[in-house]
Amino acid sequence: MARVPAMNTATRLLDLGGGPGWVAIALANDFPQLNAVVFDLPETAEVAQENITAAGLDDRLSVIGGDLAIDDIGTGYDVIWCASVLHFVPDVAATLRRIHAALRPGGVLVCAQAEVGATPQEAAAVLPYYLSMMMLGRHVTAAGEMAQALRDTGFTNVDSVVANDFPMAPLTGWTATCAVP
Repeated sequence: MARVPAMNTATRLLDLGGGPGWVAIALANDFPQLNAVVFDLPETAEVAQENITAAGLDDRLSVIGGDLAIDDIGTGYDVIWCASVLHFVPDVAATLRRIHAALRPGGVLVCAQAEVGATPQEAAAVLPYYLSMMMLGRHVTAAGEMAQALRDTGFTNVDSVVANDFPMAPLTGWTATCAVP
C-alpha cells in the first residue's frame, strides 16, 4: 500500500472483507492521517473491533458488520482495500458497482486476488489452490477479466501487478480510480 500514491493523502479507507482488522490496524499505524472502517460479516466484525480496541485505535478505526451483497458499506472513501473478497460475492459486477459508488470521485480501489493465467504454466500455479473454489461456483477470473470488469464499471487508470511470491498462488493486484465527473 505504500506504493499507492493515494495513501499519502487518504483520510478515509474502507477495508472491505477486512476479517480481524489486521490490515486496517497496520495501515492506521503506517499512515497516521488515516481513519478506516473494517467491513465484514457481523461475527468477524466483532473480532475486528476487539483487535482495534486492543491496538488502542478506537478513535480512528471502526467496524461495520453485514452482508456485502445487501448491506450499506458507506460512502466517501478515499481508498478501498479489497483482498480475495470478490471470489465470494454472488454478483461481481454488482459488487464492483457498489464499491465504485462508495468511493469519492478520484478515490482509488486497491484489489488483490488470484486469476487463472493464460498459459498452462500460469494456470498450474493457481489451480491447485483455487480449483476447488471454482468447482463450488466461486468467482476466479481468467487473466485480464478483472481489469476489464473494472473498466466496464467505470473505473479509470486500471493498473495491475502480479505477485508470484504469494504463499498459496500468484495474486494479481489492481489499482483503479473512481472517475471524476
